[in-house]
Amino acid sequence: MKAESFKPAVVVGTSPNNFQAWLNHGRALDATASGRAAKALAERSEF
Repeated sequence: MKAESFKPAVVVGTSPNNFQAWLNHGRALDATASGRAAKALAERSEF
């Protein structure tokens, strides 16, 4: 995420070696838009 200039507002450990990064982009998204955004970001991630 840092390589793409995203700065997480919060990083939450959900289980051992698994994390969620929450972004604050200043807008509230409906459930559909939020899901699309999360999927697009996950697809761009390199693990």
